[in-house]
Amino acid sequence: MTNSGSSFLNRMLFCPEGKAQRSSQIWHTVFSILNALQSTLMLFLVTRMFGSEKAGVISTAFSIAYLMIMIGNYGVRNFQATDLSVNFGFREYRMHRRATCTLMAAASIAYVLFRGYEPEKAAIVLLCCLLKVIESIENVYHAEYQRASRLDTASKIGTIRLGMTLLVFVIGLAVTGSILISFAAMVLTAAVLLAALLLYTRPRISVAEAKKPTDWKQIFVICLPLFLSSFCYIYICNASKYALDVFATEAEQGFYGMIFMPVFTINLISNCIYGPFLVRLAGYWQANRMEPMKRFVMLQTAALAGLCAAACGAGYLLGTQVLSVFYGCDLSEFRIPLVILLVGSGMTAMVDFTNNVLTVIRKQKALVWIYGVFAVFSFFCTRLLVTRFSIAGAAYAYTLVMTLQAAVMFLYLMQSLRKGNRTPAPEN
Repeated sequence: MTNSGSSFLNRMLFCPEGKAQRSSQIWHTVFSILNALQSTLMLFLVTRMFGSEKAGVISTAFSIAYLMIMIGNYGVRNFQATDLSVNFGFREYRMHRRATCTLMAAASIAYVLFRGYEPEKAAIVLLCCLLKVIESIENVYHAEYQRASRLDTASKIGTIRLGMTLLVFVIGLAVTGSILISFAAMVLTAAVLLAALLLYTRPRISVAEAKKPTDWKQIFVICLPLFLSSFCYIYICNASKYALDVFATEAEQGFYGMIFMPVFTINLISNCIYGPFLVRLAGYWQANRMEPMKRFVMLQTAALAGLCAAACGAGYLLGTQVLSVFYGCDLSEFRIPLVILLVGSGMTAMVDFTNNVLTVIRKQKALVWIYGVFAVFSFFCTRLLVTRFSIAGAAYAYTLVMTLQAAVMFLYLMQSLRKGNRTPAPEN
């Protein structure tokens, strides 16, 4: 690479340290939006070109892949990014991620074999899971870059990878007319791009080294509660899709995937607000400064309530009309299920936010019990309502489970903050 080329990449990927916080907020937002839109844009393209049945395949593939990536990530991301005491260095986190990604790949293959999908659907599901393996590898670097106060660089890497791979998928569909070939090209592009970007940025960022010899296998034990919580969380979020995969046609799965698309909008916007501040919250907790933490939680809760109300109003007035035009299908009969799902989306955002704060204050063991109970409740509740009311039942079940869980987690968080940190870090 020439010096001018190297200089251009440095300017593009590394902003001056004084502007890192603002750059992190901007690029974290861009990356989060693009990441959330990935499955939506692919669902849109497939629906337009192949109809609702193939859209159902894509919707199912992503719902399975999102569950599998929880094995790869193992709930470590925010734990690693807020490990300010450097209990584990980057070397340990990276070795742990290699092991979890191997387990993720094995679980994906086992699931597809267990479900007995026909060959094309099985291949698409596996490719989608492989794409998430690549994202899981990227995730451990993102967490370390964030710990090093370079969330902006991590977000830029993710944005470039997502943008280019989506472009390859679009070109692949236009040229070959094959979902399978386009997906394979997308996965290959993601792998090559990520490798190149990490090779360039990793030597330029000072990663943390453990203060004392540590065994990376300990991360399995320490973060087991976080893994179980995140795995159950994604299961709860997608339980309605899994039930439809068993009890409904692929066309119904496709229609549900279309009206489900706006669900994570509120969570996306919420995450853009609080995501860059997690390290700061960890500092408040270490110093036992509860008042700023309580104030941030209440402000975020108020913002979520406002976002949810606005989304539900817009969804009732224009939601199905906009989605019908977007996907080229008549979705007018799903207005009420859409609004119900939007209420559930606000509750999902609240669950995700309280989960992240509880992770920062290291209450992950309690999260296991909360998520475990609601995962079991979701399994039975969703299947009961889906078999009786199909798509509407899926929406009812989703929102009911999320509302109850959000209430329980918020109350537990506020109780924890009232008690404070009983072992604050000593002042320097």
